[in-house]
Amino acid sequence: MTEPLDPFDWSLLRRMEARVRREFEAAESEAALLAARRRRLADVAWEAAQSGKQVSVRVGSRQLAGKPFYARNDLMSLETANGRVDVCLPNIDAMTVTQSRAEGLSVRKDAETFAARIAMLQLTRERIEIVCRGGEARFDGTIEYVARDHVALAGSRGEVLVALEAIAYLVLRPESR
Repeated sequence: MTEPLDPFDWSLLRRMEARVRREFEAAESEAALLAARRRRLADVAWEAAQSGKQVSVRVGSRQLAGKPFYARNDLMSLETANGRVDVCLPNIDAMTVTQSRAEGLSVRKDAETFAARIAMLQLTRERIEIVCRGGEARFDGTIEYVARDHVALAGSRGEVLVALEAIAYLVLRPESR
């Protein structure tokens, strides 16, 4: 209740404070939405690695899950129950990030891109499995060479040439460890 000599209306002050609070919350919400729109899959994967979250990746009917320990540009590396998996982020269908009880990992320096990671694997001569977009096409072997637009994979049935843009992810075979 206002006194006759008090020119200040306290209910007006409360209404003004409420309006400013609503406008601030709306602006904050719009800023968060804008920040989310600017993120790339690699940003989401990097944040998951930093915070120790679990990631699931879907490619066609195939799904794999693990903890990301590296993410940059178009490359995400996961530690899965079956070993290391290197994912070409633009070629996956979907990614899910879930909470985990573990702490985040310190992200070590690795290849800058998925193509660079494949070139590194050529040098190590490790046995890998390549899974293509759609999840149906799979090829096992060691990388003979990496060309401008394909990978030559030496397998038990001879050499297979796989288009780089078709590769969704590759798995380092546990036998090679």
